[in-house]
Amino acid sequence: KKKDNFKYRWIFLGEPIGSGVVPFSNLVFRTITDDEIKTFDNIRQGNDWGYATDPLAFVRLHYDKTRRKILYLDEFYGVKKFNRELAAWLKLKGYDRTLTIADSAEPKSISEMKVDYGCNFKGAKKGQGSVEYGETWLDDLEEIVIDPKRTPNVAREFESIDYQTDKDGEPRAKLEDKDNHTIDASRYALEDDMKKSSMKILK
Repeated sequence: KKKDNFKYRWIFLGEPIGSGVVPFSNLVFRTITDDEIKTFDNIRQGNDWGYATDPLAFVRLHYDKTRRKILYLDEFYGVKKFNRELAAWLKLKGYDRTLTIADSAEPKSISEMKVDYGCNFKGAKKGQGSVEYGETWLDDLEEIVIDPKRTPNVAREFESIDYQTDKDGEPRAKLEDKDNHTIDASRYALEDDMKKSSMKILK
């Protein structure tokens, strides 16, 4: 109630407050400096594979457990991006040795990244209800810090995502399954930090 009165009134009191509900009220858009990044030591990486016209989305972030916030450091994003292009970029940046948790719906791509290109990849776990749990976990953080210059697609997707609606146009407690590729990648990246042993990540 103290953190987000609109969402409290909608979920707990059942009030039809309409567009007053925003999925992520904890977004902070600001510059993240190079000096600041040098102090980060809790790096997470996640990847959502592209499908046909859907973009491939890789995110790199820092998870500040003490202050309960995440800060986005870098992204690789685009339509018709091949795994070899992602691998080359990861190696160029020096991100290839850091574990990347990727959507497990593409086991061949995960194997290709590991065996053919030598990148540290593993598949995300799967389980019922994990999408909603992951979205709630992200929303419950104190801050999601995004530097639009460093990660413009992360900024765009988090800022523009909306809730799904039912047949009457009322919002449901689940995000739309479109233009959410960096959000999915973020859930994968942070799956081991989501303190719920029975909860697993699912696209």
